[in-house]
Amino acid sequence: MNRTALLVVDVQNAFCHPEGSRARAVGLSAALPTFAIVPVIVELVATARTERWPVWFTMMEYWADDVMAARRRFPPAVERLGGSLDVCRGGTWDADLVDELTAVCRPDDVLLPKHRSSAFYQTPLEQQLRMRNVGTLVVVGTTTSYCVESTIRDAHARDFDVVVPREAVADTDPAAQMASLASIDRFHGVVCSTIDLVQRLEGARYDH
Repeated sequence: MNRTALLVVDVQNAFCHPEGSRARAVGLSAALPTFAIVPVIVELVATARTERWPVWFTMMEYWADDVMAARRRFPPAVERLGGSLDVCRGGTWDADLVDELTAVCRPDDVLLPKHRSSAFYQTPLEQQLRMRNVGTLVVVGTTTSYCVESTIRDAHARDFDVVVPREAVADTDPAAQMASLASIDRFHGVVCSTIDLVQRLEGARYDH
């Protein structure tokens, strides 16, 4: 039987710390939802330990000398509005996992750097999952409408089952959060509560 794994997407200081680059770029109030999911994800990591799910932590890294990104004709929305977006520079505190997750990491967890929104894009993630017989991904993290949804779409295209605990994903825009969760639940996975998560997975196991 295929295994379940927990995939934690980009719970880094940049996005989930009050002094991270996101809060500085868009304002603390807009970034508050991303701070709020950290303790929920810590609890889900504990659930993963109990259920013996392997755990992956992805970490977004942007490089200052990324010539491919520099060739784009249209800058990010924050920059188009006159702001500055300098996030997750490789090797900086901003790109580190938040302290709460660093504290619960184990040697057998996988830390996966990535350079674009999807955790599957030009990374070894798919091969790593196949090697450990993972067929179902519980996906949590930030940002729901960008890196989380991009990853989920790629997971679905690769025939992984996806479950998303709604309290464990966050976005700076409430409308984008709602639209993204609706799209995921309609096309690419199952959205449920954290309370119902294990029950939902057990039910799917018995249905098969």
